[in-house]
Amino acid sequence: MVKTDEDYIYERKKYLEAILDSKAEKKLIIAGPGTGKTNTFKQVLETTFCLSKKKGLVITFIRNLVKDLEKDLRHLADVKTFHSFCRSEIKRIKGRDFEYYPNLLEIIKEDLLILKPSPRIGKKALDNYFYELNENIIKEAIRIADYYNAGGHTDSVYRVYDHYQSNDKIIPKYSIVLVDEYQDFNLLETKLVEMLAMKSPILIVGDDDQALYTFKDSNPKFIRELAKNRCYKRYELPYCSRCTKVIVDAINEIVSISKKNNWLVNRIDKKFLYFPPEKEKDSEENPLLVDIQCSVERKDCLYAAKFIIHEIFKMHDEYKKEALERSEPAALIIGPGQFLKSIKSYMENMNTELLKNGWTYIAKKEEINKPRVIDAYKLLLNNPNSKLGWRIVLGQKNDKNTKNIIKGAIEGNKLITSLINGNVYNEYKKIIDILKELYKQNPIQEAKIRFIEKKIKMPLKKIRESFIDEEEDGDSEEEKSDKPRILCTSFEGSKGLSAQYVFIVGFNAGHFPRRNPPTDLDICRLIVALTRARKKVYLISYGNLGGQFLKDSIFKSYLKKYLSNKTLVNKNYIKRLS
Repeated sequence: MVKTDEDYIYERKKYLEAILDSKAEKKLIIAGPGTGKTNTFKQVLETTFCLSKKKGLVITFIRNLVKDLEKDLRHLADVKTFHSFCRSEIKRIKGRDFEYYPNLLEIIKEDLLILKPSPRIGKKALDNYFYELNENIIKEAIRIADYYNAGGHTDSVYRVYDHYQSNDKIIPKYSIVLVDEYQDFNLLETKLVEMLAMKSPILIVGDDDQALYTFKDSNPKFIRELAKNRCYKRYELPYCSRCTKVIVDAINEIVSISKKNNWLVNRIDKKFLYFPPEKEKDSEENPLLVDIQCSVERKDCLYAAKFIIHEIFKMHDEYKKEALERSEPAALIIGPGQFLKSIKSYMENMNTELLKNGWTYIAKKEEINKPRVIDAYKLLLNNPNSKLGWRIVLGQKNDKNTKNIIKGAIEGNKLITSLINGNVYNEYKKIIDILKELYKQNPIQEAKIRFIEKKIKMPLKKIRESFIDEEEDGDSEEEKSDKPRILCTSFEGSKGLSAQYVFIVGFNAGHFPRRNPPTDLDICRLIVALTRARKKVYLISYGNLGGQFLKDSIFKSYLKKYLSNKTLVNKNYIKRLS
């Protein structure tokens, strides 16, 4: 019997009702991409708010998701990234004087090596020792953080967890705690979630097919263990309202092949289903994944970038309108960094042409992971005695005398300023005084401007911009654009995003995936990249890269029955475009 649209809508509604009607205090939803998590969150929060008259808490690691969720849920819940939640909690616990600096562990690692050089600390990022709950190293790091009376991204998570463990009365209570993207959590983060679940009902959502954040020791085993935990009632949201039929079928094919090859071991079995009532028209218009091969890629032959721009310019107006209404990129370009680099450069150079054709290219902002001297001066403007501010300023000079001052200050619990040479201190003080005037937007003499630009190693414009504190989860320039946007990003950076068109570049053996057989991480990257698309996916491979002949990605063989006939983009093809 052929299902009607009403049948599909009824079935999807039953999955949602099972969650809403459940009396379980601990719930787990295993849900693939585009299956209606935001709508589910909203209905769950509305139900709990009606019963308790209290707001809930929604936490995730992905800022893009925070922005989307906050638009619909801010009246029902506090919506935060995991780090912003921990930041607000540690401020509540430690008091207003406690300073917050995201990259604090970079400084503490340097200090640990100054105080007591150790090969075990030098091996990897200090964050990872926190992720693994390595108490010995954490204890040493927290001692130094206490000297600065400061916390950063990772150590603040640990501090909150540790405080909750010591005194469970300070654990906040909510009508419900909703935790998204649980497959991206590491050991420390899962332990903190356990503490929150002691005081509030909890609903956890995740999908081990989208586990990409191994760089921070996240592991899909945590959500897989939760799926077997009898304390949690498990539910599904199987119907995908984002992707076309060919994408849904392709994902199921990838999973099937992976299981036959004994990859994705211990994967949580789940349904991922096409939803015709919302995607039939899009599926008919875009029945296949588009197979593209660029004959060559080098500085004077950027065929991939030229092809992508041409395809973007042909996008239907209704697609562009939908992207703007959703505040999403209209086109998303995903792939390994070596392929994205030339495309990003070309897009930047073509920005005038893009604007003329009604488009805008947005370069995704990279997070700054190293301490900057301007950040130190911002701390000192707020608190002239900030130990952390003075430490960052002093740390710009990586000489023996500096290291001795840092060591003496920490070991003797002294102010760094008491150990700095008077003339050196006066120079720093002069910089602070000039910055105060800049912050107040007072006119500054040209000589003073040249002086601080030289000392801070930043142009005046950048210094002024650094004074503007952006809201961590507020709207960026990307969301403010009134033109459809093009965005280039890595596989990891694409999490939480969706777009009308997705271009996956570097679809070659040795690049994506780097090895054959592919790793579980490679498979998850492919699943994430494909499911960012609402309408159309282009798989772009290269015949020759910088003089090296390349083979197609093994992934193309998995997807062969879903691919269009291969289009060769070569010199003649590009000539026809112009």
